[in-house]
Amino acid sequence: MTKKSKGFTLVELLVVIIIIGVLSAIAMPQYWKTIERGKLNEAVQVFDSLRGSEDRYYAKYNAYCQVAAGCNGFDLTIPTLHYFTAFTLAAPGTPPGWKASLTRNGSPALYGAYVVSADVEQGGAPVLSCSQPDCVTDLLPAPLH
Repeated sequence: MTKKSKGFTLVELLVVIIIIGVLSAIAMPQYWKTIERGKLNEAVQVFDSLRGSEDRYYAKYNAYCQVAAGCNGFDLTIPTLHYFTAFTLAAPGTPPGWKASLTRNGSPALYGAYVVSADVEQGGAPVLSCSQPDCVTDLLPAPLH
């Protein structure tokens, strides 16, 4: 009589563990990118609000506000930021326009600390940039055409 074996062999268990490990190694970086992309949306929303405020200010005063503390008549209210700090507002590389940047809190797993910036020339769409090369390729939205 042959004895029937019950349970799994060590080799079978090791194969299952290796498969789970490989799947995790592939899935986890993509998961962290997705999480960080969601957090980057906070900065994009601030830049969208800032763009509206800057456009209204320009329509009123024929100039852009380029001071983070605000200008007389500037109607921007920055919400409480959870993932970014150090909001700056300055003159752009090519006036007239404005440039703003936000610094990421902490040190995200895949990207480290980074700064995301929006550079806007008069009448143009914001050009987003990031201080980390991986951030540019993984997180920033594709430019609108």
